[in-house]
Amino acid sequence: LVLLPRGWADGDRPRNAEETLLSLCVPGEEFSAGRAMERNALVYAAGNACVVAHARYREGGTWHGAVDALRRRLTQVVLRQSEDQAHRCLMALGAVPIAHPSGLDEVLKQPPRQEGLFRSMKIA
Repeated sequence: LVLLPRGWADGDRPRNAEETLLSLCVPGEEFSAGRAMERNALVYAAGNACVVAHARYREGGTWHGAVDALRRRLTQVVLRQSEDQAHRCLMALGAVPIAHPSGLDEVLKQPPRQEGLFRSMKIA
């Protein structure tokens, strides 16, 4: 599933038979930061977890997307354990710290702590 941060454009085609393109925008709508944030919320909500490698405190899409995902309980947010201010704040909001990438396996074995947008939907 490819979620576009803009409207459909002429020439938009899936790269293969297993890929589906989806946009929240009307055809031809230009890229905007607001649309990208809406798209990112859907990306967060579609997964059982997301991994934050590095966030800057109160700056950039990684920070704002992770904060939004945690506050709205879209998914489990996993991040590299760090004394960095941004990572400490995300942990205070509920992000799960791991000391090494190998710790990700253990976190993903646990059932999701949040319902998430798509996991709570009943699709017939």
